[in-house]
Amino acid sequence: MKNGRISWLIRLPIYSTVLGVTTPMLNDGEVKNYGFEAGLSWNDRIGDFTYMLAGNFAFARNEIVNMDEGYQPYDYLKNTGNRIGQYYGLEAIGFFKDETDVANSTPQSFSKVVPGDVKYKDQNNDGVIDDYDKVAIGYSTILPEITYGFTIALGYKNLSLRADFQGVANYTLVKDMESMYWPLVGNRNVSQHYLENRWTPSTPDAMYPRLTTKQNDNNFRNSSIWTENGNFLKLRNLEIAYTLPKSWVNKIRLENINLFARGMNLFSVDHVKDMDPEQMYATYPSFRSYNIGLTLDF
Repeated sequence: MKNGRISWLIRLPIYSTVLGVTTPMLNDGEVKNYGFEAGLSWNDRIGDFTYMLAGNFAFARNEIVNMDEGYQPYDYLKNTGNRIGQYYGLEAIGFFKDETDVANSTPQSFSKVVPGDVKYKDQNNDGVIDDYDKVAIGYSTILPEITYGFTIALGYKNLSLRADFQGVANYTLVKDMESMYWPLVGNRNVSQHYLENRWTPSTPDAMYPRLTTKQNDNNFRNSSIWTENGNFLKLRNLEIAYTLPKSWVNKIRLENINLFARGMNLFSVDHVKDMDPEQMYATYPSFRSYNIGLTLDF
């Protein structure tokens, strides 16, 4: 366990603006960090058959102990006690089904709602949905709490196979990219993904709210609608190799000839079907590659 400082903390919430001056950014606040790492490998041979199994696992969590955030009317609004990079938003409980549902539901203060708009939970039961109903959602959006990997290597005589897997868990992604997940925001296009998963009267259990060309302050704000489980497991590398027999190689005065076929990022098991969960915020997507070659030792 290790405690640390939050760098460049803005302490504005604890001072009145009546002072007439802005407060400086300070290297203040306290964060508690804790976690562990573990690794294990095993090699063995059974006659002409060899195998190797290896794995690693790391867990790292942090907690904001103090950040001088000032008074909050409800404890669930506080950053203190949560993670760095924690996502905050409204808890979506579905979509308005019809005008009767709109009339009988808790009023939402952001904009006029109609069927197909997002319905939110009244966290403080004050009879209105507003910014006081924001809660912590999911895990950190910066780094996953859990990273792990494992390798399987098999060999039989001159033939070998190796597969390297890598994954993460306890990670939250935010789907707020324009065009892909937020259609027509800033005059952007509508993605096929949104079009196929939007709310319509015939698809009341859709993934996203209704499609509209007008500004909608109710639907496109931080909420659980726009979060996704960021966990994934990827096959990073797969290699199949064959080493030619020494009796063949020595005839052409070489020490060794190895033929191989190699692939990188061949598949991913994740919850984001239309994008790479590892590259959602990157400029370029990750590449899948295939290589065939040989190595010669003289």
